[in-house]
Amino acid sequence: MSVEAFIAEYKLETTPLRVQPIHSYLAKGRRLAPGGKAEIALRAQESDVYIDWIGSLEGAKGQGSAALTWLCGLADRHNVTLKLKVNGGCTSIGVLREMNGNENQPVFTPRGLRAWYRRHGFKTVGRKRGIEFEFIYYDVYMSRAPRRKNKMPQQKAQAA
Repeated sequence: MSVEAFIAEYKLETTPLRVQPIHSYLAKGRRLAPGGKAEIALRAQESDVYIDWIGSLEGAKGQGSAALTWLCGLADRHNVTLKLKVNGGCTSIGVLREMNGNENQPVFTPRGLRAWYRRHGFKTVGRKRGIEFEFIYYDVYMSRAPRRKNKMPQQKAQAA
């Protein structure tokens, strides 16, 4: 199991997103997750995979959560650690609404986003202080180690 095998399966099961990006830094490498309702952008680096972007095409309908659950399962199968950075800056909320053209679409605040990732097994591994437009914020770095599958009860009994 390896990062290369993980990325190969990820590319096999997802579809490249072929739209002109509003903000190119958010769009680089975005792909549609299985089901076609959420976007993911990943970057492989050595023995880890970094989530650069994950977002639902329709807010608050569980599609982002379904995509993240699928991604975590894929990481578990390939024994890959997932890492990410939650941007603590205030500008990301406006960017999401602008990209989707809907001012009423619910979006996560940085605190809500960290809680969402925690519900999927991510843990905070670091923080970095930043300043944007005279506001102090903290970027939060999170990581999720692969989870091992427990043996089935029958297999445990036979092993004993």
